Amino acid sequence: MQRGRHAGQVHGGSVDGSGWQGVYNILKEDRYKVTIVQNPTNTLAGDVTFTKRAIATAHGKVILVGHSYGGFVVTESGTDPKVAGIVHITAFAPDNTCRARKCGW
Repeated sequence: MQRGRHAGQVHGGSVDGSGWQGVYNILKEDRYKVTIVQNPTNTLAGDVTFTKRAIATAHGKVILVGHSYGGFVVTESGTDPKVAGIVHITAFAPDNTCRARKCGW
């Protein structure tokens, strides 16, 4: 396995991590290490903390993938030095003018 092939997948606000199962299976077949982050979705700050804990357990760099509300979470968690990149899949990609509560979450 190549170093740094770890994907962290973050679900949207009204679903759970099981929605990533198909993607998880494909990535595992391609020999990626994959973590599906099962955030409680109580608060954005709590979900970022939860996601950063998952990042900390990864060996090497992580690509974070967020869907829907998960876009907020991966953007905020993406400041961690172990994060090599962020992918938004039909997700919110906030900037300085858009935060979760202001943009509908």
